Amino acid sequence: MGHLPLFEELVEALKEDFPTQEDDGYFISAAILVSSTMIGPDPEKITEYTGFEPEVVQEIAQRYQENGIWTDDGLVCVSWDALFDPNSAESDLEEATTAFIMDVLVGLGFLKRNIKEGEDAPES
Repeated sequence: MGHLPLFEELVEALKEDFPTQEDDGYFISAAILVSSTMIGPDPEKITEYTGFEPEVVQEIAQRYQENGIWTDDGLVCVSWDALFDPNSAESDLEEATTAFIMDVLVGLGFLKRNIKEGEDAPES
């Protein structure tokens, strides 16, 4: 799995770009989503890494799975990886930020992705 940043480092990075409270649902959904890109879409590992209540992680994880953000074969399907690239163009960052926020809202149950039969899960 390689070196993972301490969860505290992840928290500070999220707060820098997305100011919110640590007990806020938006923050929790975002932290679970970003953690899954490092650990994989495994609710138990994410619970251990984040220290969030297992029930909360499982509820958000189920929404990510139902909406194709997390796949059965262990992939995390996102289109906001430009957020992790320091060389990303401003337009790519704006698009990635919107996609990230939409995925966070999926985790909270405010949005759903539409997946047509026979298609792969869409990128956010």
